[in-house]
Amino acid sequence: MHILISWQVALSAKSGSGSQNMYPAALNRGAKRGLQISTPYQFHIHRTRRISMKQLVVYSSQSGNTQKLAEEIFRQLPEEKEIAPVSEAPDPSAYDVVCIGFWLKGGQPDPASQAYLKKCGNCKLFLFASHGAARGSNPAKLGMNKAIELADGATILGTFSCQGEVPAKVLENAANKDPKPDWLDDAPSAKGHPNGNDFMDLSEALTKAGLKTEAPTIKGSVVDGSHAM
Repeated sequence: MHILISWQVALSAKSGSGSQNMYPAALNRGAKRGLQISTPYQFHIHRTRRISMKQLVVYSSQSGNTQKLAEEIFRQLPEEKEIAPVSEAPDPSAYDVVCIGFWLKGGQPDPASQAYLKKCGNCKLFLFASHGAARGSNPAKLGMNKAIELADGATILGTFSCQGEVPAKVLENAANKDPKPDWLDDAPSAKGHPNGNDFMDLSEALTKAGLKTEAPTIKGSVVDGSHAM
């Protein structure tokens, strides 16, 4: 991501035939250089400087769903950017923006993500997650709220979460628990997610957070659902 900083210098004609006679030539030179001409006696020189924003995408993924979201975020972010699994993630304080992705375990971010979130108290964050629960459900909201709580003191630029297809083994273990987890009833609707529609929504969330400016794009291929949280 870049910040565009613009400034202008205004030059005005002085009284006197000598100064005025110089301006047609100056205006012609200015026009050739792409300067914005305001009046016969004034023109503005616009200059733009790009300042790079260092961005880091960090993710924890049990079976691949959150990793897919992380890779999509990385693809959509403008440079300068890096991506790393949470086990290899660098010091977050060295970056202007950190995007952190996690999966839910017991209704909370997974343990590795929790440890990393605690290091991000002074950072600007975009948080994202995948889960078996329905999007917008209480389990999904509580999990994201816990992540925000763990990153106490951080500036939260935005959040995103969606369902991720749950592996058969995880479903089997959950079904044998007493009581059964709240998200289990939602698990069938998670099949095939994240998919192209999820990536569209993710793109909109990134735009809303100010991390990209272009219109949302449709990803060419749909995730086949062979991965999970």
